[in-house]
Amino acid sequence: MNNETDLDIHNSDIYLFTNWGPIGFILFMPLFTYLMSVSKLRATINFTAILLILAGVLRIIPHQTFTNIPRKWLFHAAQFFNGIAGCLPVSAPAHLSALWFSEEQRGFSTAIIFSSSWLGTCLSFVIGPLLVKDLHTLNVYLYIQLAMAMFSAIGMLAYFPEKPPTPPSRSAAFQEHGGSDNLQKFTNGLKMLTSGECTQFWVLLVTTCTVGGIFSTWQANCSMVFGQWITEFQAAELGFSTVCAGSLATFLFGSIIHKLKGGLRPILIIVMLVFTICAGLCILLSHGYFTSKHAETIIIWASSLLFGIVLIGSTPIVFEQLADCAFPADENLAGSIAAYMNNVMGLFCGQMPIMFNGDPNVMTYCLFAACAISTVTLWTSYKEQNRREEIGNSVENTVNGVNGVNGVNTDANNNFMSNPGLDDTLLDDDAATHSVLSSISFSSRTTDEDDGRY
Repeated sequence: MNNETDLDIHNSDIYLFTNWGPIGFILFMPLFTYLMSVSKLRATINFTAILLILAGVLRIIPHQTFTNIPRKWLFHAAQFFNGIAGCLPVSAPAHLSALWFSEEQRGFSTAIIFSSSWLGTCLSFVIGPLLVKDLHTLNVYLYIQLAMAMFSAIGMLAYFPEKPPTPPSRSAAFQEHGGSDNLQKFTNGLKMLTSGECTQFWVLLVTTCTVGGIFSTWQANCSMVFGQWITEFQAAELGFSTVCAGSLATFLFGSIIHKLKGGLRPILIIVMLVFTICAGLCILLSHGYFTSKHAETIIIWASSLLFGIVLIGSTPIVFEQLADCAFPADENLAGSIAAYMNNVMGLFCGQMPIMFNGDPNVMTYCLFAACAISTVTLWTSYKEQNRREEIGNSVENTVNGVNGVNGVNTDANNNFMSNPGLDDTLLDDDAATHSVLSSISFSSRTTDEDDGRY
């Protein structure tokens, strides 16, 4: 298909298509974060569904329907609305898991949500190159996209409860029945994150999300990054394999999150070092240091697959550790900031080829620099934290005294559900409130099986 003659789409437009997603996300993510923090999940879902339908409709509007508006401008607008709609699936997984699933299921449910999001990317790598050959087949492809968006959007609009009828865990019950109001929790969480008490949160955020954001843009443009060595169809195969492998790894890593606690720091350092080596090999490849076709193929595939498997697969682990470092700030707030940082860095990387005369290799330089700096930063400044578990253990006696028993049992839990019965001064202290939440949350791991309500 000749983009120049059919739709007047150039490489600069393709780079901008990639950038509209992060731009929409950056502009509207604060609104989505606020709505989810004040228990407006259904409103957020409905807004997202409408945006998906609007983006799909804009793409199928025929050429020259509007005489003064080129069709590619409608594509740009659709990409912008898609970016806004992406705020929910990128930032809400940890929040949805905490709201709908018990603590033993949260890590795996978060992994499923992230994997489902990547599934659409996998399909795009396969369906697009196989189907689109000319303008007619492009229109067919866009109608398929609209049908898929309509299917998802109508389902969300028809039925999506604000919350489950019964809280799945004691921590979820406490969030619903106890503590300060939602707006106060949101503002207190922001104050906590910006007060200097969550330094490790920012260290982990800047390192992992910088690499993750740059990689997402680098991977999306792999057909241009490796255009000298592979065809567009081979690039599609590479992208599909990378994302598919990463999605499968997400299930594996999500199921062993609890077993890795206490040993994440060395794992993260080794992973970043491997990423640095892979990005460095890609730079050497672009300068012609490898003369063997076989060596070039190995470097392209090995580097992409390693990035995909480890970076995509470890997403639940990173989000879980960010939540621990940010505690007692809300999980939704920590996840939203992480997603925000990802998109900011993805947008930055996407602008580099435009600033450097369309040279896609500059994105590989950005990826190498981000991995190298992150490796050094994690080695020198990062210390793993498990605040929720540590605080829960330290205030166990306080919780026992509040419930009037030697441990949390079913009777005390029933009383807590109907009337939290916490001392007013304890609820007035936000730190103490979060401490009680943490202790109730972690004690539920051993008592939920005996409590039929959860």
